[in-house]
Amino acid sequence: MIWRWWLMMVVSLSAAVGAEPQWLYVRLAPQAVPLVQSRTLDLGGDAIVERLLLEPEQTLSWRHRMGKTPSLRSWQVAAIERAEEPLARTICVRYTGPLPAEKFCVLLMATHPLVEYAEPVRRQRLLLVPNDPLFSDQTYLQAIEAPAAWDITTGSPSVLIGVSDSGVRFSHEDLGGAIAVNSGEIPNNGIDDDGNGYVDDYRGYNITWRNDGTAPDNVFHPTDGHGTSVAGIIAAVQNNGKGISGVAPGCRIVPIKATPNSTDGYILFGYESLIYAALRGCKVVNCSWGNEDQAPSPIEESIIAFALAHDVAIVAASGNGTGTQPMYPAAYPGVLGVGETETDGRIVPGTGIGAHCRILAPGSNARTTGNVSDADYTYFSGTSSATPMVSGVLALVRSRFPQLDALQAIEHVRLSARDVSNVNPDVAILLPGMVNARSALERDPFSTPAIVPMSVTYQRLDGTPLERTQLGDTVLVYFRMVNRLGSGTQLRWTLQVIQSWGGASDAVVVLDSQRERPSVAAQEEFMLGPFSMVITQQAPTLHFLRLEVSGRGSSGAAYHDVALVPFYPTPDWATIRRDSLALSLGDYGWIGRNTGSGEELKGEGLAVPSLGSLLYGGGVYVVSFSTEQVWSGIEGDGLRTDNAFIPVERPSEGTQTRRILRLAPAGSPPPCEIELAEKVEILDRQTVHFQVTLSNVGSAACSDVAVGHYFDFDLTPTGDSSAVSLLFDRGSACAEMMERMPGDPIVVAVVRSGESDAQLQCAGLDAAYASVSNFLPERKMETLRRGTSLQMGGLGDKSVAVGARFAGPIVPASSRSYEVFLLFGRNRTELRQRAEALASAAEQQYPSGMDVWPDPLWGNHAVFVSPSALVGQPSQWHIISLDGRTLWQAAWSTTPARIVADVAELPSGAFALVAESRTHHWQRLIVRMR
Repeated sequence: MIWRWWLMMVVSLSAAVGAEPQWLYVRLAPQAVPLVQSRTLDLGGDAIVERLLLEPEQTLSWRHRMGKTPSLRSWQVAAIERAEEPLARTICVRYTGPLPAEKFCVLLMATHPLVEYAEPVRRQRLLLVPNDPLFSDQTYLQAIEAPAAWDITTGSPSVLIGVSDSGVRFSHEDLGGAIAVNSGEIPNNGIDDDGNGYVDDYRGYNITWRNDGTAPDNVFHPTDGHGTSVAGIIAAVQNNGKGISGVAPGCRIVPIKATPNSTDGYILFGYESLIYAALRGCKVVNCSWGNEDQAPSPIEESIIAFALAHDVAIVAASGNGTGTQPMYPAAYPGVLGVGETETDGRIVPGTGIGAHCRILAPGSNARTTGNVSDADYTYFSGTSSATPMVSGVLALVRSRFPQLDALQAIEHVRLSARDVSNVNPDVAILLPGMVNARSALERDPFSTPAIVPMSVTYQRLDGTPLERTQLGDTVLVYFRMVNRLGSGTQLRWTLQVIQSWGGASDAVVVLDSQRERPSVAAQEEFMLGPFSMVITQQAPTLHFLRLEVSGRGSSGAAYHDVALVPFYPTPDWATIRRDSLALSLGDYGWIGRNTGSGEELKGEGLAVPSLGSLLYGGGVYVVSFSTEQVWSGIEGDGLRTDNAFIPVERPSEGTQTRRILRLAPAGSPPPCEIELAEKVEILDRQTVHFQVTLSNVGSAACSDVAVGHYFDFDLTPTGDSSAVSLLFDRGSACAEMMERMPGDPIVVAVVRSGESDAQLQCAGLDAAYASVSNFLPERKMETLRRGTSLQMGGLGDKSVAVGARFAGPIVPASSRSYEVFLLFGRNRTELRQRAEALASAAEQQYPSGMDVWPDPLWGNHAVFVSPSALVGQPSQWHIISLDGRTLWQAAWSTTPARIVADVAELPSGAFALVAESRTHHWQRLIVRMR
């Protein structure tokens, strides 16, 4: 009853009528499992529990009680039970309240003891000799030697291939006979006849039926044919005198519709579809979709682990135009990422390559089935097209070699690939092979080992771990390895360090590059190392550890393989994280991402749960108006012209960090010795806080100095059609808002200061005036001298600059400070209220000796240090949430110097600590971490 009352209280804060529904995944604490399974959970009117991600009848223990347990080995049982545990307490929630979904998730996690984790459901981008008359158009089949493979097998109808996509036109003349029918289900009777937890999943499953108002087995999307084209490449019917042939025409596909009819171009329930694929018995699942603008998600990782435990081989696109940037799910461990080539093996420019791309396929301009009519055929390109070719070959392999598990089949297909380095000389050292169906079916899977790295660790010479390598470090490298296939002998590993484009690295000298083992047993796990190397040059750009192995299989067959592991010799940034929000900070002042050197993107930008990566780049800059000098850490200018910051303290990993910079000569010496200190902290999933302090650490006074923070926000992947506007100007605080279309992310930057000589600056800029690669020094000065009047209207690629100008003088050993808050969401009204609350707090602040310990608050008790003017006087104290709720209060007739407060019930988040007397008001921001 307490559970139900609390959730209804939270939901009442967000009551609304007619709001567009959003979807959440909520993971509950283990002790809440009985409440979940008994279906007594009530989230109120705005949040409805639609389903468990894993129903009780879908668990292995339930199937065992029902006598439906498949034949499994003991290790498989253990793996499935481990994977089931977190999913059995994860629910899918339909949410219609006016609070943004991510804000509601924050409330759930911060306040209720039974909610372990919550996140909005992320959208995934779609990454676009038989008698069949169009067979001659299918040049990719010859390129992967599919016809030769068909002489061995065209696949078994018992091998099911899940097509996780927008939907499939099941009535198509070349697909109807390829779709697997669930014989345990009676169609259209509204009953879960086979007891697998899915009603009417007769010819696949429509996960979006609740959204569409369509039947659960209606897997057709009327306007998005992406899935239909994917399905045709995998398993279009062969020798029917119509259309084309699939790569695995003897296998059967299981369409899983993960895109609602109301939308196209993206996948909504892609990860949830993997659960269905696992429980339906699919041996392969194709994911021609992904997302590069995100950090790894714990719920997504749990689903991947669940599918792997159920022996599902997951194949995913490595991305289009993403280079070596990780694409998920392709970058998750155990997933086979696929890049795109032409039919002759030449890679398609821009295809995703690198550590997350482990095989290639000729996806360019592939002939396949279309969605317009039952006899429609079209051309299809991109890694979306390459991925189903690999899925088809995997299905052939699992038909011919049923003894292979999912990970073994993946490694066998990969090792059977054709070398295409001769037609890709510029990037040969980076590339995997191109899939080859004939080789995959002819080659004995256990004739060689398949030894792959699972993780890598770095140590100093004394054995202590290294988080960030630096110039001059001697580094010991250890790889944790596993052998997926047959035993091996005479094994020798060679370690190289290469640059992201494939060239040799001048920044690292590998001292001890080789390791040998006389033998490795099948399924053996072991530590390989140490290899040793010295960092000889500053190189903060992406490199790869290239680990090459050669040897023999137990029967004498030659064995050769290569693995790539991302590595930065001298990383010049760190990423702070909390509750799936991530923000990267550069040592020299940049914020978000950095590409100024022309190499791969560094940093994760500003990755906000459910909103994507919102910050292309930015940074901090300092202006001396008295001498007309500018110092900048912004990417483009920072690496080419006016960077003059010297790092004193570099940022580190965690939920908060410090960065301290000093001004160095930039043409002429700075007017005084300035040190800029930033404390950067993620307060919650929607708020980042910068506490900025400008200190004079020299012997001469300086005056008229300004500090700015520049943010090149991109609210959508294209970054265009945004608008910026001044939200308010309060004197002690001002705010800029960037927004786009209704439903798109919104960002607000609030700057505030209690300094008497602070002139706050808020500017809304367009790309013609300022961008990360073209923000001229004179324009930086302009953004910090105009107050709030520099506002560029219209729609376009916009950016924001906020900061403070201090008239001074700033005498030696003194400082000035200001704060920046970045607020994120989709609800304009809610964001404005949050910004107004921060501005109001700034207006009410009273300079004093008020302090708290520990900072941030943790544990059950906090110590509040009273302002000296308040000691001995009557006072009232409050802790107030940013939306105005009083969460703790106390009163004293005689205020002590130190107050010990019980904060055990205070949730995680940012709050205002307020102390009041008859004549004064004190207030400061406090942060609670549980």
